[in-house]
Amino acid sequence: MAAVSRHVKGRMRLVHPDSSEFWPNIAPIEFLHEATESGLSLGQTKRVKLGKNSGLDGAAGNSEGLQATKWPEPTGAFYTENHVTPMKPLDRIDRQILEILQADGRLTNQALSERVSLSARACLDRVRRLEKAGIISGYMAQLEPRKFGGLLTIFVEVSLRDQSAATFTRFEARMRAAEEVIECFLVSGACDYVLRLACEDLDHYRDLTNTWSDDLTLGIERIASKPELQTVKPFRGYPIP
Repeated sequence: MAAVSRHVKGRMRLVHPDSSEFWPNIAPIEFLHEATESGLSLGQTKRVKLGKNSGLDGAAGNSEGLQATKWPEPTGAFYTENHVTPMKPLDRIDRQILEILQADGRLTNQALSERVSLSARACLDRVRRLEKAGIISGYMAQLEPRKFGGLLTIFVEVSLRDQSAATFTRFEARMRAAEEVIECFLVSGACDYVLRLACEDLDHYRDLTNTWSDDLTLGIERIASKPELQTVKPFRGYPIP
């Protein structure tokens, strides 16, 4: 069965046909055309066609001329101009590099290469390959908000009035543009989105969410909030399978 190709903000990812979750070990796919050129609306989901020259399990492609290509399930891939270039499965050293860089993204390449027992050049080649495949998506400093002003963090569940692609697109665009929204997740279940907000205080939170509710173009039906009382375990990286 073909996989489902989900197109969000200029990117496409494979989704297992029987699940809303992204396939494990599949890297993000860079989509080289703008949404208006691809024929897909932002947030739209399409089932793609199987390729003809392989007996593997999944497929990727689109309706505007990028070649539909079979995917071996254990690997990731990224688009070049008109084809998919598979990435080798992660080996032990790749996993070590990912674990170390998640813990310390400022580590020099020389120090990293010594930790994984590679030459500096071989280590840099591996890091660049992981970056190019989208497995390493970026580097950033982790801040402790309570040390610089005591921001109030609030988890928010949002339900929309309808499930149209246009409504989802408008809502997601607004969330990306709002600096108070530090995380936004599309979820299944009783609500459509779960947000994590960082606000100065409850008045700030109330003004922000009232503005969203009053904007009829966002199509918000319900907002439920849960203030964060204590961070028991902060995010410090993903487990590497």
